[in-house]
Amino acid sequence: DKSNAEIQKLMYENKRLTEDLKEIAILKEHIDDKDTEISELSAYKIEAEKSRLAELHKKESLENEIENLRHKLTDEQMRSEEYERSYTKLKGDKGQIGQDLEDERNRVRELEDATIAQKRHHKEVTANLENEITILHDKL
Repeated sequence: DKSNAEIQKLMYENKRLTEDLKEIAILKEHIDDKDTEISELSAYKIEAEKSRLAELHKKESLENEIENLRHKLTDEQMRSEEYERSYTKLKGDKGQIGQDLEDERNRVRELEDATIAQKRHHKEVTANLENEITILHDKL
């Protein structure tokens, strides 16, 4: 009876150990599934972080480009203002040159008119002197 009881006890222990092994196998499979899930989530998280970092880098690059363009715009605006000042000055200079030219033309006209008047006067004086000479000559 004792050996029968021991066999029964060993069989019960064997059955319990077999069930424990099955449960361990199920738990191991569950742990493997969770490990796979964690690996996939880690890989996804790593890719998401890489993507986020890439987006941050892209944003930083765009912000740098915007800043460079702002500097270029400021430089262009300053150049434009300088060109405008130069143009305005040249335009003023051109206006002054045009005025000076007009003044010179008027002076030339006045000198021409004065020369014509002087020639007329000279002709009149010459004619009067010739008349006086003729009259004095006739009197002799």
